[in-house]
Amino acid sequence: MIPRPALYLALLLPLLLLLLHFPAPPGQLSTQITSLAKQWHLLPPLSMADRARPPPERFPSTLATSVVLTGGPCGGKTSLLPSLSAELTSRGYKVFLLPEVPTLLLGAGVPYPNWGDDYEVLAFEAALLAVQLQLEASLSFIAAASLQRTVLVHDRALLDVAAYLEPEVWGGVRDRVGLRQAELGGRYELVLHLESAAVGLPGVYEKEKANNPARVETAEEAAALDGRIKEAWGGANVKVVGNGGGWEEKKREAIGHV
Repeated sequence: MIPRPALYLALLLPLLLLLLHFPAPPGQLSTQITSLAKQWHLLPPLSMADRARPPPERFPSTLATSVVLTGGPCGGKTSLLPSLSAELTSRGYKVFLLPEVPTLLLGAGVPYPNWGDDYEVLAFEAALLAVQLQLEASLSFIAAASLQRTVLVHDRALLDVAAYLEPEVWGGVRDRVGLRQAELGGRYELVLHLESAAVGLPGVYEKEKANNPARVETAEEAAALDGRIKEAWGGANVKVVGNGGGWEEKKREAIGHV
């Protein structure tokens, strides 16, 4: 007999492959997941209390709010997460933390593409966006189904990808997964751009870089990347948190926007 976890994985893997080749519009992803889960009996039987709830496709989407943390290298995203989560929890919200998808893929053993091979880059980045969309859809669905106010805190999100690619490559990746540029910024209620320490504090950046082997950009490169990320996310719902004071002041300003 096949172990149940292995069987579930075998059943769900084709769905992931299908989403990569024929991605559905974001609004339809949760319906696909629900249909598949019911078909293969992955959901527990409904209790009497559950039967009084509306069907999943009619859960109020307003229960889930999305906040994105972005910015250049050494901006403080990782350091901000615990304090932001604690603050939101103290206000009565459930908090879901969506991991940075490139880090998730690298942790799974997926290597970066050969940047000189356009097809390989397109495949990698399109798959990255598909995973991001699936995470957002799945966690939004879970949040809405709980009927509790929930904040989804994203460690970077869709438009961060654009800052790392040439415009024509980004356009090809976006088209591959069926996204329109005008729709992307509006997916999130708030975007907090934490400026890289390289912007205004290059000495601090170099000191932090020395303690983190993952930091490969020079201060000049990190500042330029910060600018590209800021440009990619440009919009009314973006709040830029600069380096005018110390870290505690930066943290207070960021949380104050939420």
